Amino acid sequence: LGDRGIHEKVGQEFWDRVAAVVSEKFKDGDFTGGLVHGIEEVGEQLATHFPHQADDKNELSDDVDFGR
Repeated sequence: LGDRGIHEKVGQEFWDRVAAVVSEKFKDGDFTGGLVHGIEEVGEQLATHFPHQADDKNELSDDVDFGR
């Protein structure tokens, strides 16, 4: 699910917990809630382990890739 750097910080149990909640919300038909939960949980971990620095540079494009 995440890249190696993120996975090394949060571990498999984190991904399993997030996936379980997202799956449960999807089963209940709450697709939006499931996605929001997953994004928020991952975002919190990213902010904790990889906080934004004033001199950070965006190394990758923010453009959406539609796989063409």
